[in-house]
Amino acid sequence: MALVELSVVEQRYRAVLEVASGVPVTEVAERFGVSRQSVHAWVRRYELAGLGGLPDRSRRPKSSPGQVSAEVEAVVCEMRREHPRWGPVRLAHELKRVKPSPAPSRMSVYRVLVRHGLIEPTPRKQPRDSYKRWERDAPIVIPAQLGEHAKMVDPSGAAERVFRQPGEGVVGEGSCLVPDSRGSATGCTPIR
Repeated sequence: MALVELSVVEQRYRAVLEVASGVPVTEVAERFGVSRQSVHAWVRRYELAGLGGLPDRSRRPKSSPGQVSAEVEAVVCEMRREHPRWGPVRLAHELKRVKPSPAPSRMSVYRVLVRHGLIEPTPRKQPRDSYKRWERDAPIVIPAQLGEHAKMVDPSGAAERVFRQPGEGVVGEGSCLVPDSRGSATGCTPIR
């Protein structure tokens, strides 16, 4: 027997029929992998509108009272076309001068420009793969004469430890090595 793929409406209709035949809603919900509330909503919508009530409904709001009016959108687009170098900040400022009553915000102007293709949308923050890791090639060498002043250069105090190359004595006359970001200078041992 071949597998038959059912549409969403058909699956919901079968669930409604099972509930109508007396199967508990909890069992139907478990079998279809949805919540009990969803099954109750499907039954209610089927009773009100028949099969036409079972498809997914639009989630779009009936109205958007905060949306900029078509008249203001036209003014924003016209100003942008007249002055292509003006961005959302300048356009919002100029709109307040021309139309002082309910002038749109900078972000509203930005959304209008994006919606009409007059500006390229920019991402809010950089993607993680664009970060560049930075690390020193070798430890920093700080003159030992700095003494207390080394703390200003290296607030962690790591410069106070002097490092010696194995079998060579102190590295450089009057200088010390500061460990790298991992806390150790490669090939060196601290003098105590």
